[in-house]
Amino acid sequence: MQLVSIKSQFINWWQRLKESWEPYLEEMRIIKEHQPASQEIINAAQREWQAAQNYFNNVTEPELVDHASYLLQAAERKYMYLLKKYRGNEGGS
Repeated sequence: MQLVSIKSQFINWWQRLKESWEPYLEEMRIIKEHQPASQEIINAAQREWQAAQNYFNNVTEPELVDHASYLLQAAERKYMYLLKKYRGNEGGS
């Protein structure tokens, strides 16, 4: 008799837990659906790197050379990091 009562209490507790977490889980599903795919992020980083290379190659003002160099290095590191991370996740999946 007591085992049935414990089981019933557990089932009730589990239902309340699921109901209380449902809005949070639904929000997480919505957020995940709206996140761009990894390949899209990598492609955007590559375009950013190419734009930084173009900017660096075409800068004419001496005051902007350091800025162009910084942008180029930052964009390259971002792209390499994302590519490495993507390849690491792809191999682990």
